[in-house]
Amino acid sequence: MSENITILIVDDQPQIRLPLQYLVSSLPNVTVVTGDNGRQAIELAKTHRPALTLLDVMMPEVDGYTACKEIRQALGESSVEVWFITARGSSVDEDQAKEVGAKRTINKPFDPDAVIRDVRAFIEQHRKAA
Repeated sequence: MSENITILIVDDQPQIRLPLQYLVSSLPNVTVVTGDNGRQAIELAKTHRPALTLLDVMMPEVDGYTACKEIRQALGESSVEVWFITARGSSVDEDQAKEVGAKRTINKPFDPDAVIRDVRAFIEQHRKAA
């Protein structure tokens, strides 16, 4: 039996966070932890050590770029994968995301089928590497 993988979802908009939580929690052997601001993202990441973090860019208290940097510093850069969720989606934003260590960007509004496919592929890859 496979060990559970923890996925952290942080977005200040419930209309984004809750559907993502529903989608991802439907996958087998996945524990989903959620938050609604950047400061929570950092604290939840330190506590739960997620394999994958889906992180909004524009959030109250601490933005996603800062949260990503702090999460990766706290957990070790190679031990956590961060994907940004953003409505912005410009090439400048993509460059800034890569600069702070995010592996990819999911544009809002997101395609649920594409998100679940990509998260499933991440989980398979993560399990093979473990």
